[in-house]
Formats: sequence, C-alpha cells, structure tokens
Amino acid sequence: METRDIWTITDRDILYEDEAMIAIEKPYGLPSQPTLDPKRDNAYAAVMRHCAQSGGYAALHHRLDALTSGILVLAKSKEANPSLSDQFQNHTIRKTYVALCAMPHSVCPKYRTPGASWIIDAPIGEAKPDEARSMAMARGAKKSPKMQMFSTTGKNRKPAKTRVFCERIVEFREGYIGVYRCEPITGRTHQIRVHLSSCELYIVEDPLYGMKFRSIQSITPGRMCLHAEAISLLHPVTHEPMTLTSPRPVAFERFMSKAEKMARASS
Repeated sequence: METRDIWTITDRDILYEDEAMIAIEKPYGLPSQPTLDPKRDNAYAAVMRHCAQSGGYAALHHRLDALTSGILVLAKSKEANPSLSDQFQNHTIRKTYVALCAMPHSVCPKYRTPGASWIIDAPIGEAKPDEARSMAMARGAKKSPKMQMFSTTGKNRKPAKTRVFCERIVEFREGYIGVYRCEPITGRTHQIRVHLSSCELYIVEDPLYGMKFRSIQSITPGRMCLHAEAISLLHPVTHEPMTLTSPRPVAFERFMSKAEKMARASS
C-alpha cells in the first residue's frame, strides 16, 4: 500500500479546488469512503479534515476502488451538491481510466491490436459463491476471495457498457501486455475490472479478476494497474465545461519499459 495511516491532503494532491468543489488525486490503497474498519482512513474523511476551516462540508457522489488511484471529485457546498449528483446519476460525466492488462495468446486478435476500439455491452451482477470460488481458482488463487465479486453471468444483473481503446501492445512468453483507455458509460461496481476480464484482458495485479502469468511476476509494479486519469463535467455552479486530468503513475511506464526489454531479450 502507498497510503499512510492518516492521509493529509497537500497541494500536490489537489487537482482543482474552489468554494463549490474539490478534485483530488486519490492514492492507491486508500478507500474512497468509510469501511467496516473504523480505524482505516479514507478519502472522504481526508477531504472533511481538509475542509474543516471552510465549514467542513463535503459530499461524495462517485467512488474509486481502494486499489484504483486517480481523480475523485467531491462537492464542497450544498449549492453545488444537486448539480454534481444529477451529473453522476445521469451519466453525463465522462470518465477515462487507464488499465495495464496481461492476456493469453488465445485472446481475440482485435483486443491486442493498437488503435482498435470497441464497446463491451454486458450486464453485471453479483457472482454466486460457487462462481466466485471457481473464478478465483481459475486465475491462480489458492482460496475463495473474502470480498464480493461480480460477473457478467451473476445474479441480479444490471445493464453495463464500457468503451475500450487499445493504445499499446507488448508480446511476452505467455501472451501479451497492453495499455488500454477505458470509458465506463454506466457505473457498476468493479465494472472496468469485470468487463476487461470477460474479454481475457486481465488487469495486472488485480487480486480478484486478474490472472497470474509466471514470466512477468518479477517485473510487476506491486499494485493494481488501474488509474482514473481524466474526468469531464460541468462546473456545479457556473456550469462551464471542465476537464481534469491526473498523470499516469510512474510505475505504469516503468512496468511497460521492463516488459519491452524482456520481450526484446527473448526474441
């Protein structure tokens, strides 16, 4: 984990702030909101501490998984709250994530072609215990996961769509490693992780939906490779369009550089 016991927001963590809203760069390993563990810090609590001198108001309308880093937007005033709430609920906000994925040689050729884009249109629901166990075992886990898992064949499925763009591909002994931009059109729990894995695109170091590939274990960055890098929305008070971006983690490029060196060495 890259988080401290108590996370204090500094200027370098703030991507945008005014009286109406704040956008922060949530670090890997930090939950977006309170968890069952009351001692575990979270991004919402950190923003509340940050806003304490200006009234202490903050409202969270979207979340990132604890293992996903990147942009998190919160309202700082009651005036801004309805607009942000409506934009997130109506899916008019455009979010872009970057994911590093490993995949076997059997993956669909389209999914490993730089420049290719497509939409994954597959409903997502809660994976049944037996399904979650078999999914985990198939991906190399030694025991059933403790966290709730989701799948495109689970129960109580709801419509889900994700737009995917393939940026870059490296071939290695067991398959391919790719850099993908993902835009969730809907907002289901674990949506990008579930949708990519359903296409045999396994996010590197994803403990629930990933796949272990022996030949790249020594170079993986030690964190799940999913990052919220951009968000486009209307300012909740002025209604001016705005786009906020978060730099891709340095660890991502280091991993890809190591993968390319490994690929050249084996060719």
